[in-house]
Amino acid sequence: MKDESKVIKEMFVLRSIACLGIVTFNALDAAFTHFKLSDAARFTWTPAIIETIQMLLLFSTPMFIFISEFILARAYRSGTPSGFLRKRAKYILVPYVTMAILFSFVDLMVEHDNPSLKLYLYELAKNFFLADFFGYFLLVVFQFYLLHLAFDKWMVRRFSMKSVLICTIGLNVLYLAVFNLFDLESLPIGNYYIVSFMNKVPAFAWVAYFSLAFYCGRYYETFAAQLGKRIKWVFALLVLAAAAMEVLYHTGVIERLYSKRFDVLLYTTGMIFILLHFSSKWSRIPTVLVKVSQYSFGIFLLTRFFLFGVSQLFPDQYSLPRLLLFIVLACAVSILGSMGITHVLNKFRFGPFIAGRIGIGIPQQQTKQKVGNETGVKLKEYS
Repeated sequence: MKDESKVIKEMFVLRSIACLGIVTFNALDAAFTHFKLSDAARFTWTPAIIETIQMLLLFSTPMFIFISEFILARAYRSGTPSGFLRKRAKYILVPYVTMAILFSFVDLMVEHDNPSLKLYLYELAKNFFLADFFGYFLLVVFQFYLLHLAFDKWMVRRFSMKSVLICTIGLNVLYLAVFNLFDLESLPIGNYYIVSFMNKVPAFAWVAYFSLAFYCGRYYETFAAQLGKRIKWVFALLVLAAAAMEVLYHTGVIERLYSKRFDVLLYTTGMIFILLHFSSKWSRIPTVLVKVSQYSFGIFLLTRFFLFGVSQLFPDQYSLPRLLLFIVLACAVSILGSMGITHVLNKFRFGPFIAGRIGIGIPQQQTKQKVGNETGVKLKEYS
């Protein structure tokens, strides 16, 4: 049954920060491609600075994934209701199919000089069957729903929290390390699309975030109290993890700049804990963060379409002012445009199946309370 406890306002902060981080990362990526910053002969420090900032934003997608399970664990501490999976499949898997169909048009225009129906079907097949686009995130979230049922009905009754966390974190690190440290594509059976799929879609690549979210959400009051006592150590861990990520990347040990890295796990965990701790002390959540949180699912799904549009219209002659303007414009257009489209689509019954539902807000923010800092809004699952 759904827990009647109230929503944790810190989730508005985490979700909005994760959403803004994803938009910024992708805007920087679009700028990198648009101005051809990979040309080392033309540029000196600009690419390195952008990549360093992107590295620090790698917490964004894992944090989004963490939130999806945290809310479930908090909302259904006494068991899940009937129709649990059916409802979530409708609002997760249908948008996956919709986005695969729509974004394949963007892939067609970007990847092929002479677009055709055959090439579109090729891009659609890659996106739909191999999750070769940002929609893979939705498949990960749906697997978390399955894992939640397994944990709720079986795992918590048979194993201690400590043993589960040690095993899942260890498994996650080892699984990602195989993809991060070895060139699997060079193997006789290696294939870019298969390797990419296995690196990002199976729950093994994210299971540590799931287990952390499950126990943090289930026992949040206890967790928050303990976190406050150890926040200095968490901050030190965050700084060390960020430094380790930068070193591993810039020295070429892990060459890819993406969130499916084993070193990102420690960094993201530190970011989540730091944001949870400090946002719990806020008496009010800024309205802009609440709004971004409400529309975060739609922003996540639609951002790449607006980035494509900005890239098509913006001049590609490089200068530092133009680069900065591109980044600011790309972020603003992506966020505001995605919010506008999501708002309009949700006026229609089919809208949530394209851009997702609009999340809950905070009608009346209360003053700072005890551990947990709950608002007056009853818990309603967003994902």
